Amino acid sequence: MKTYRTILCSIAAILFTATTLNCNAVIIYDFYGTCSQGCTLAARGTLVLNDSYVAGTEVTASDYVAWDFAILEGSYSLNDPRLTGMSTMLGSLPVYSGRADFLLDFGGESYFSTGEPFRVGDPDRIPTGSWSNLGPEPRACTIDHCYGVEDLSSWGSHHLWIRRVPEPTTLALLLGSLVLLRLIGSTQNRLFDCHQNN
Repeated sequence: MKTYRTILCSIAAILFTATTLNCNAVIIYDFYGTCSQGCTLAARGTLVLNDSYVAGTEVTASDYVAWDFAILEGSYSLNDPRLTGMSTMLGSLPVYSGRADFLLDFGGESYFSTGEPFRVGDPDRIPTGSWSNLGPEPRACTIDHCYGVEDLSSWGSHHLWIRRVPEPTTLALLLGSLVLLRLIGSTQNRLFDCHQNN
């Protein structure tokens, strides 16, 4: 009876851990672009979205969590939770990796875009490799801090978005399954030994 109680408690712990991690999970896309103007060599960005976003579908303002952009000339970060309501996003991001028609703006000012986001929905549309960064702008401010102290306007002709995998929930379930299998295996060995001794 004690063995079954241990197994049931283990299953409950695994499900609780997976559920907790899923509530805090986010979807992360890494941006890589080659520079043509306003920057040297390459640009890099990290876009963090809520776990409610379904890869390959259109993004909305409610999906936004944070955006970081960096080139050799400087970088900026828009990850204050109070900025979430100020963002607008258009377009969609790839399921795993590829080009995308995507736009991120704050307060009506285009911050960052790839491809041609205003042509999203065109069935014959193939995203171009172009990208542009016009942020940061000083109007993206919180109560105690203004973002956008330098001009990092830059452009490029090639880009790639890559979604990070696996997600934390997947890892939790995998680890939990291995622990459960080990418990079941050790229980069967003990039962077999008891049976042999009798």
